[in-house]
Amino acid sequence: MYNGWNSCKQLREAYGKEAFEFVTIPFEKRYLKVGDKFLDKEKNLNSTRRWILKEMRNNPNITQQQLMGIVGIGKTAIQSNISYLRKNGYLERIGSNKNGYWKVL
Repeated sequence: MYNGWNSCKQLREAYGKEAFEFVTIPFEKRYLKVGDKFLDKEKNLNSTRRWILKEMRNNPNITQQQLMGIVGIGKTAIQSNISYLRKNGYLERIGSNKNGYWKVL
């Protein structure tokens, strides 16, 4: 029978504490805990806004011009959707418009 603790204990005794490296695994903020359930924060967004967030996750340096081509909507619509996402805590711009990047929260 496999017993993880005994295996770890044996490794620690043989190699010391240095044999272990602890890793921090970030928790994605896109899930909200309500009671005993986790809800997808993006579930309340329309498909265009989810698509914009997906593209920004894949390429944080994406421009509004590139988004217009990918998503297939005009400049005003892109700006309106980005404004909504920023105001509602889904998105943050880090740095300047020219040299910054998008941080999806």
